Amino acid sequence: KQWYQRRVAITAGGTVRQFPGCSLCLWRHVRENPGEMNAHSVATNNLADIASGGRKYNFETGKPLRPPQTWPLHGEIVENNKVTPDLKHLLHDPDNSDFRVLRKFADSMGDIGPYRYQEKMTEYWIPGRILYKPSSPVPPTHSTTVNRVNRDALMWLNAWGCSKHHLYFSYDKEMVSNASGIESDSYVGTADEGGNVVYLGEELETLVTYYWRVDAVREDGVVIRGDVWDFTTLGY
Repeated sequence: KQWYQRRVAITAGGTVRQFPGCSLCLWRHVRENPGEMNAHSVATNNLADIASGGRKYNFETGKPLRPPQTWPLHGEIVENNKVTPDLKHLLHDPDNSDFRVLRKFADSMGDIGPYRYQEKMTEYWIPGRILYKPSSPVPPTHSTTVNRVNRDALMWLNAWGCSKHHLYFSYDKEMVSNASGIESDSYVGTADEGGNVVYLGEELETLVTYYWRVDAVREDGVVIRGDVWDFTTLGY
């Protein structure tokens, strides 16, 4: 933040402009050399509501183009990309970190990367630091905006060095908290071979808080107990 503030200034009206005396700023280069950027980049397998790569000014006159010309994801190689302002309805539940493409849009979306449509996904990509126990639940814990219709599976970031994980799930918090093995009533399934997705196999109800827990199993058989997470479904 400090480095950013050294290079830009914000006017009283909230407009961001180059800070006086900044000779390294990229904005200065763009203004003095208008044109498309990243002309020789490789842009593949992206899904976005907005993409950069356009221009707003005429190369020769420097005057604004009306309307601006755009080249979403401009580059030397551009393939398997989808740029659309109406993005949410294509995915399971992006507000809750579930970016999987819905089945009905699979053909039109193509291969857009790790979240492309798969009949039974076994590995869901989640960025972040890997901990000694399962973390980064999808949907995020305490969320109250989960789309029950599209919530067919639960995902998480696997524990360090563990390739097998057991999932426990129920509307009964005590049942999930006390679960101890695959014979438990709240046991749903196991993700093995490095997988981190388990399908629920049931339709969720509206306005219900659900609890779940993921335990990791080390190669030596030691079980690492996970936290109890929760989420609440919307009323429709």
